[in-house]
Amino acid sequence: MLQCYRGLDVNDDAFSVLFRLILSSAWVWFRLVTSVSVIIPTYCEFRGLKRVLRDLCTVLSRCGIDYEVIVDDSSPDRTADVAKLFSKYYPVRVVVRPGRFGLYSAIIDGLKWASGEYVVVMDSDGQHPPALVPKMFLLATRCGYWLVIASRFVPGGSARGMGPIRRLISRFATFTAWLLVPRFRAVRDLQSGFFLARRDLLEKLRRYYGYSWKILLDVLSLTPTGKVCEVPFSFGLRLSGFSKFSLRVVIKYLIHVLILSTRIGLLSKSPLRHYVRRVLLILVQRCRGG
Repeated sequence: MLQCYRGLDVNDDAFSVLFRLILSSAWVWFRLVTSVSVIIPTYCEFRGLKRVLRDLCTVLSRCGIDYEVIVDDSSPDRTADVAKLFSKYYPVRVVVRPGRFGLYSAIIDGLKWASGEYVVVMDSDGQHPPALVPKMFLLATRCGYWLVIASRFVPGGSARGMGPIRRLISRFATFTAWLLVPRFRAVRDLQSGFFLARRDLLEKLRRYYGYSWKILLDVLSLTPTGKVCEVPFSFGLRLSGFSKFSLRVVIKYLIHVLILSTRIGLLSKSPLRHYVRRVLLILVQRCRGG
């Protein structure tokens, strides 16, 4: 190991002194940067959050992974109190935001506090197993993947926590995305909310915030071909909170897919793509205001 903190000698020349100072600063910076930041957006899920934080911190500590957990909360209940309790014993940071601004904004805000080279996004309701995070991290660091998606629809995965109607609608939404954006066909679970990505990849999402809903779609649109991997997981039953799934969410998702299609999909070659995009953006504003 480099001896970055060796005392300076009065006989050292200016270049040697400067070199040691730079090396020392670089070593300190390296030690301050965590390997992975886990962002957990929450809303009225204090019961599930307690178990998720306990399991997540335990498994990452046992695996020797340098980590931090960022809980982005806008709940009127005791969810933030649970996270603050864990912050006394584990590297957990609590970001409290007044009001509800959606999952996308929660992740964007969480990135402001994240220091990890890789970022995991997962729910706090218990449907995303913390035990899978180390495997996702190893796939990214050892195999060079930029994006690792926990998938319900690859061999070995399960969607038992989804009802039959929701599963049918999810399939319809996926086929629509495959049709309009052909590059998405390599991914089986486009609605997954559980994934790991390189931090620099997620930093680029700020340009899309304001007219997007499903953050994974935007991440996929920025990820090079061959740098995406899916790992199976069992989508379990909800421990707390309530489902955000609704017809309104489906409509927003389809609008989002159409917008992406005008940029990187079938509609990107249409002479009317700019007109279609303007109409879609108007619909976005109405959906947000409605």
